Amino acid sequence: MVRIGEDRSERLDYIPARYQVIVTVRPRYACPKGRTGVVQAKAPAHLLEGSWPTEALLAQIAVSKHSEHMPLNRQAIVMARHGVPIERSVLADWMGRTGALIAPVVDHMAKRLMADSTRLYVDETTAPVLDRRPMGLDHWRHIGQPRHDEDRLPLGRLAR
Repeated sequence: MVRIGEDRSERLDYIPARYQVIVTVRPRYACPKGRTGVVQAKAPAHLLEGSWPTEALLAQIAVSKHSEHMPLNRQAIVMARHGVPIERSVLADWMGRTGALIAPVVDHMAKRLMADSTRLYVDETTAPVLDRRPMGLDHWRHIGQPRHDEDRLPLGRLAR
């Protein structure tokens, strides 16, 4: 038989997220004769020093919260279902600390959006919330060209 071609088909599959513990091993060395003391490589830097999550996990939590509108309590339930029971208060602490660390980046992005945009749009639509206390003047500010323009410039979104 001689191969004369092939038929190919593609199917879309879903591989669910999985959590894993990444172990970093840093061996300590000592001179057997006791001349130089103990030597060990420095620990790798982490966004949240002394904390458990990787930067990828922090990014996933933030994207799920802000882009996919999945509150931290639901994320905690999903994580527990996957065998990683983490309290909502811990997730909130991680997000607060992460937000404080990336604030300079967000501020720079906001300045660029405002400088490069030709129009400013404000959406002050109210949304029902469980907590009825006054929230101040916070609202979403949409900056950039509208989606229907021919330029199709990206639409930036800031929460202040």
